Amino acid sequence: MLLEKIDVEKSIAHQKIFRKSSLINRTLDLLYNLFFILSFPFLAFFNLINTLKTENSFYAIMFFIVTFLISLLFFYAFVNINKLRKIEGLSQKENKQLILQIVEELEWKIYRDNIQFTHATSDWNCLSFDYGKEIIVIYENGNILVNCITYGRFDTKLFFYWFVNRKKENEIIEEFENQIQLRIEKKFSN
Repeated sequence: MLLEKIDVEKSIAHQKIFRKSSLINRTLDLLYNLFFILSFPFLAFFNLINTLKTENSFYAIMFFIVTFLISLLFFYAFVNINKLRKIEGLSQKENKQLILQIVEELEWKIYRDNIQFTHATSDWNCLSFDYGKEIIVIYENGNILVNCITYGRFDTKLFFYWFVNRKKENEIIEEFENQIQLRIEKKFSN
C-alpha cells in the first residue's frame, strides 16, 4: 500500500495505477484475489451438483446464479480497481492547489506529495468508514487522474469496496469541478 512506489509515466500512458512492486507480490495478490472471486461459484456449483442428485434443485440453482452474479461483479471490480479517472482542470499548479485544499477539507492525511502526484490516506478513528482508503491524484499537464483504493490487512487491495471507492472519487471530482467553476467565474468577473 504505502511502501510501493508509483510508476507515474506508465500510469499516465495506460490510465491505470502501476506500482513498482516485486513479481512475487504481484503474483500473490493475483492468486489471492482470483481465489476469492472463484471460490464462491465453485462452492455453489458443487452444492448444485450434490442437490441435483438427491432432491429438488430450485434453491441450489438460485444460489448458484446469485453467487455467479456476485462473482462477476467482484471480477469487474478487480479488473477496474486501478483505473484512473481523467478530469480536465486548469494549470498543473492550480490543480495541485485545489486538490490539496480538497484533501484538507476532507481531513485526509497527505502521505506523499510532489510535482507529479499527491497521495493521501484516510485518518483512522473508531467512527470512520474510510479506514484503509487512499486517494492518488496524478497531475498530467492541465488534467488530473484520480483513483481511490481501499486496503485491508497485509496491504491487500479490497476490490469489493470498488463501488464505495467510486463514490469517494465522485466526491473529490465534484468538489474539484466546483472549485474550477468558482475560479473561472472569479476570473471573468474581474
